Amino acid sequence: MDNNKNKDSFLKGALILGAAGVVVKIMGAFFRIPLGNLIGSTGMGYYQAVYPVYTLFLTLATAGFPTALAKLVSEKRAIGDYGGAAKTFRVASTVLFLTGLVSFCIFYFGADFIVNGIMKNEGALASMKAIAPALLFVPLMSSFRGYFQGRREMSKIAISQMVEQFFRVVLGIAIAYYWMVSFGPEQGAAGGVLGAAIGGFASIVFLILAYLRTSKERRAELELSKNFRVESTKTVLKRILYVAVPITIGACVMPLVNMVDSIVVVRRLQETGFDVDTANSLLGQLTGMAMATVNLPVFIDQAIGMSLVPSISE
Repeated sequence: MDNNKNKDSFLKGALILGAAGVVVKIMGAFFRIPLGNLIGSTGMGYYQAVYPVYTLFLTLATAGFPTALAKLVSEKRAIGDYGGAAKTFRVASTVLFLTGLVSFCIFYFGADFIVNGIMKNEGALASMKAIAPALLFVPLMSSFRGYFQGRREMSKIAISQMVEQFFRVVLGIAIAYYWMVSFGPEQGAAGGVLGAAIGGFASIVFLILAYLRTSKERRAELELSKNFRVESTKTVLKRILYVAVPITIGACVMPLVNMVDSIVVVRRLQETGFDVDTANSLLGQLTGMAMATVNLPVFIDQAIGMSLVPSISE
């Protein structure tokens, strides 16, 4: 590939994802502020108690796969092996769907044990079950994003991120408001967290439609790569895991730390004399409001990294 074209593609991709990141973060801020006002710090405590656990499960199910998929798809396309790129996507998306399904079952059906047996925060049970369906949609969504990343079609990823955040914010706040007024902070927090599942579903619908719209182009590409030897599913899976597993291990560190925090902070506050509601409220102030502001700049690094992977792989 021409170096100037490669550079332009990298910069364009980084700018598109960076701009989308700005929009997503602004929408996220508009979500956090009214949500915090609606459900209060107690509700935010329930909300934030489940998010680190959800993030850890999601990381275990998906973390390294989108990057591995983007890398391998980009490599295959660079040498004209479009059939190999398509098979890599099929194998990765199948694995991600299955890991998401297993994670959902553990998360949903084991919610009572996690909340009452480990976290000792029974008010978070409704939120735990409300966010569980996201584990069915988000892993599959990440496979499509990894595929489009490998094809350098960053605009599709950017739009899917904004679609996901839009539905998460609008419906999350609407449901949180209705459930808060009707049932109280526990259900209000569950309504807010349900937005993650709704956003993931909306995003995967958009990505599937975007994928189907390019079916003619993909068929034409496959005709050009008939001379390439088709690798076995086992070989493709090994290639994916070789890249994905180390990334997943590294990516689990912060979710694991946050999950430990959500358990330890509430327990330690209770041991120092605070009742469970006050301890949960203080957790909500720490992780639901303060840390959300601290982590705002991360999207810039993520945008550059996502655009860089296919460029280096090629």
